[in-house]
Amino acid sequence: MKEYPNDLRAIGGLAETILHYNPWFVRNWDPMRESFELFNRVIELDPTNDEYQYHLGHFAVYYGGA
Repeated sequence: MKEYPNDLRAIGGLAETILHYNPWFVRNWDPMRESFELFNRVIELDPTNDEYQYHLGHFAVYYGGA
C-alpha cells in the first residue's frame, strides 16, 4: 500500500481482511472502525463501487447512522 496508495483492490482487500478476520488475530479492538475508514477511502477513489458501498450501509446501522 505504500507503493500504490490508491490501489482500490489493495485497500478494499485490507478492509475486508480486517473486518472478517480480525477477531482471529485481535490486532485491533475495533475492526469495524478501522475497516470503515478503509472502505470510505475506496469510495473516495471510486464512488461507483457498489461492493464497498454495501459495507458502508452496514456500518451506518452499526454506528447508528454515522
